[in-house]
Amino acid sequence: MSQTDSGLTIEVADDGPGITPEAASKVMDRGSRLDETVSGFGLGLSIVSEILEDNFGRMNIGPSETGGARITVVLPFPE
Repeated sequence: MSQTDSGLTIEVADDGPGITPEAASKVMDRGSRLDETVSGFGLGLSIVSEILEDNFGRMNIGPSETGGARITVVLPFPE
């Protein structure tokens, strides 16, 4: 996590199989999951996306340095 005068940036990365650009938009849909072999409801990233939208934030999904996925969340401070 890093903080600037304008807001917070949070990065989460893993060394898993990663998320393709096509799948990145799919995982934002409520109930969508890329890994059907584990339990879950596919709500996490859609909830984060809604919170960010309500607070003028943004989320980017891309590759991590270890080949997995990196999710970057930017949340501005209120003015």
